[in-house]
Amino acid sequence: MKQPKIVFTDRDGVLNRNTPGAYNTSVEDIILLPGVKQALARLNQSGYEVHLVSNQQGVPKGLMTKEDLEKITHTLKQRIKMNGASLTSVNYCLHLSDEKCDCRKPQPGLLKQAVKGRKIDFTRTWMVGDSWRDIRAGEALGCKTIWVRLPGYRKKTTDPASGKVVYTNGKEDFTPDYVVTTFSKAVDIILKEDSDD
Repeated sequence: MKQPKIVFTDRDGVLNRNTPGAYNTSVEDIILLPGVKQALARLNQSGYEVHLVSNQQGVPKGLMTKEDLEKITHTLKQRIKMNGASLTSVNYCLHLSDEKCDCRKPQPGLLKQAVKGRKIDFTRTWMVGDSWRDIRAGEALGCKTIWVRLPGYRKKTTDPASGKVVYTNGKEDFTPDYVVTTFSKAVDIILKEDSDD
């Protein structure tokens, strides 16, 4: 069976605007970042499945309801559909960070949920995110990782084994395969790297 082309992506800060420390709790908060709709369409047109995987502890914290989250998801899907793009699946972790679930990133459970029951070579898939949690979740399964760089992180050192730069936020270290500033640039890398395989 042929390996499907798969991209896992975070939502807030990657596809839509995010304010660090705040939560997107309503449809009005969902403002797509420049070029996202077009980039998603490029992936779809190139035969990629795009699976959204996002921690959303605003629900268990009582900052929004599951219905609010469903409305946000529906709105997001409708907005990207106008550019001929679609999401293959949407998977959220609705647990608090101290609940020790296996789906909250940096655990890889959400990625596994997205392709549940299918035989996937994760080393040929991609994880795109703006947090150390996203990169670690992808690494846990062997995915190729792309970090959409945020302020507040700095270069810490270089991993002598891989030659890759180690980044830190002062508490958590992580080592993405690639570093970009936008989702569109992440898609540029994915399409180029996979075409070279």
